[in-house]
Amino acid sequence: MEISKITTFLEPEWTRYQQLFFSAIESPYTLLTQINSHITSNRGKQIRPLLALLSAKIFGVPAQLSTVVAAVVEMVHTATLLHDDVADQSDTRRGAQTVQKLYSPLTSVLLGDFWLARAFQLLMDHQGESLLHYFARIIREMSEGELYQMEKAKHFNTTIPDYYQIITKKTATLMAAGMAAGARSAGANDSQCALIEQTGLCLGVAFQIRDDILDYSPQMESGKPFCQDILEGKMTLPLLCALEQAPPQVRKGVEGWMNALETNREVLPNIVDFVNEYHGIDCAQNAIEQKEEEAKALLLQCPESPARQYLFDVAAYLSGRRS
Repeated sequence: MEISKITTFLEPEWTRYQQLFFSAIESPYTLLTQINSHITSNRGKQIRPLLALLSAKIFGVPAQLSTVVAAVVEMVHTATLLHDDVADQSDTRRGAQTVQKLYSPLTSVLLGDFWLARAFQLLMDHQGESLLHYFARIIREMSEGELYQMEKAKHFNTTIPDYYQIITKKTATLMAAGMAAGARSAGANDSQCALIEQTGLCLGVAFQIRDDILDYSPQMESGKPFCQDILEGKMTLPLLCALEQAPPQVRKGVEGWMNALETNREVLPNIVDFVNEYHGIDCAQNAIEQKEEEAKALLLQCPESPARQYLFDVAAYLSGRRS
């Protein structure tokens, strides 16, 4: 998937979104400006604003509020990453040092709060009060998901249903809310918003599973530290699938390795080998493709348009296919 093709298709809304995004985080304070510059120079593919604007184009003509939604969803996403880096004690993100590592955990938390506040203020400044409930709800759900994951990681007792609940709250809800709010901003009705929101949930789950598979890939491929999730005690789908396939005695040995990780990282290759031996990656990839098919089935119920086709391309990209 070529992001540049989608951003070209989204002109002039994409340019307005970028302008709005950068103007929203401007500050007269040197330190704040310096840290924001560090963050914006290491941004990802901006999938969430892409999805929000594509959703708006499917159901109508994107308005000024549509570009506001795109900026808000990206700002909320960035804020949650700043908070996550503190919770996970992460030193790097996308190959660059995190704010909590460069400055301090407190700085990262405060900056995340700043970005959240500016996101809500941006909605209010552009008569977006009717969309506030989307983002208020997902911030609550993302917090619940993070806390639930911490609870499960502490006891190493995550199940596959637990995992889906966690990633739906932590990742998929923000993607879905951005798409629903984007559609609403262009005049979509309740049933259309519900349809595209459900599509976003499928895409968000696929997106997170794909990221969790990349945890088992070298850092040069994924842009994230190798096996970071395992080291943090997070039991993601590749590991959970492998555990489900393994006999009880083998599972008991893996649980022992997981418990030993905090003091003995030499057992890490054993866990990775176990996931590969019991086809955890293949199982997780199958789950992604299932979510891709669910998303496509929902998209077929949306009006046919170039924007819809680009969402099909995004779904294929998230499944690991090339389009």
